[in-house]
Amino acid sequence: MKNLFVIIFAFLVCQANAFRPILLLGNQNLIERTCKQTPFYDLCIWSLKSNPESRDASVKKLAQIMVDSLKTKATETLDLIDELLQDGLALDPEMQKALTSCAERYNVIIRGDVPEINEALKTGDYKFAAKGANDAAIEANSCEIEFSTKSPLTDMNKVVHDVSVVAASIVKIIQTNQNAIKQIKACGNFPGATLSCLLPYQLIPAMENWVLKAVPREANNATGSLAKAALSTSNHFPMLY
Repeated sequence: MKNLFVIIFAFLVCQANAFRPILLLGNQNLIERTCKQTPFYDLCIWSLKSNPESRDASVKKLAQIMVDSLKTKATETLDLIDELLQDGLALDPEMQKALTSCAERYNVIIRGDVPEINEALKTGDYKFAAKGANDAAIEANSCEIEFSTKSPLTDMNKVVHDVSVVAASIVKIIQTNQNAIKQIKACGNFPGATLSCLLPYQLIPAMENWVLKAVPREANNATGSLAKAALSTSNHFPMLY
């Protein structure tokens, strides 16, 4: 019976390697794997790799970098709006109205959405953090449709929208990983049903002690050794914090 359990657990580990979530990735390709789960891969890669803080960063830190990028891009856009309001372009009443509305929307992003996202990331309220990033994307889109003629902010609005969406996507990855960790811990409370509990997730516990807790006591020695080998050779450790 013990040998059978080891064989089944080995199969589980192999399956986990083939279908593992971001939680189990190593540092070397974390950015690429993270960005592949966002709608704007190239923008994600450029934004993260151009920031030296992304080196050896956790997924949570990558999310923070994107939020910082969002604030920077939104501030640049607001500065452009202020410049446009001060020159002849704003003499057109319709253009002035649209630019003024956009200024209000970007102030909401900078003074409202970004601080809320940062606070939510600190407290671990990832659902609220993702909502804040999505709200910022909506504000950028809403600015664009304010213009009855060609918008002078099209490119900037798109960048802010896309950066916001990438930030929201990365936060959702963290939220998914957090839920997976909770499931792993829950599985550990029911040793008799461990395999049926873990198999739907196609993953192995991310930390060695969780591996040991997630298997029946009589199989700890055999599966524990296997788990240690799998974790050490595949370099799969959590990158959340």
